[in-house]
Amino acid sequence: MRLHYRKKKGLANIWLIDEKVYVAGHERRKRETFKGTKAEVEARCIEIKAALRARTGPIPIPERKALTFGTVLENYRERRLDRGKVDETRYRTLMRDLGNTPLELLADRMQEYLKLLKNDPSKLTGRLLSNGTKNRLLAMAKAALNLAVNMELIEKNPLTKSRFQFLPEIPRDNSLTETQKEALLTIIARRAPHLLAITRFALRI
Repeated sequence: MRLHYRKKKGLANIWLIDEKVYVAGHERRKRETFKGTKAEVEARCIEIKAALRARTGPIPIPERKALTFGTVLENYRERRLDRGKVDETRYRTLMRDLGNTPLELLADRMQEYLKLLKNDPSKLTGRLLSNGTKNRLLAMAKAALNLAVNMELIEKNPLTKSRFQFLPEIPRDNSLTETQKEALLTIIARRAPHLLAITRFALRI
């Protein structure tokens, strides 16, 4: 039996079904978008064909699982890896903490999550997370959801600008190590020797 379905470009486990049969010389056709594994979509195609042949009314649509934030994140990661890199640490953090959250609950869960991060020390350093770290987690979540909107996986981004604003960041003061200073002076001596004296002076301040 030939089944008619194809994977929706760029989406994980999203399929476009286009089945048709001929009964007494008349075409009966059914199209739908289906979420599931390859085996599940094939089973759905067979179900549609049988229903088309015996149709006396509309073909019932099976109940589907609620779309989770994890599915959106997986989709985002796949697309980003195709074009370059993705921050795996942030991806794993969001997937671990919010991946199982249904999208209809995500806004409230994200608000609670960001509040918890304010008092949650880093497991690596033992210090409280900076606003920059929290902003980058929120930025990845928003980017993943915006991509899902653009690809018509969801209708709108639940993390609205009015409700989820980025936190102010305090610039960090970084000091060069002695090795870094020597490397910098070596490069300047080769490429811009006229700046060597003023650079030495600046590094002593």
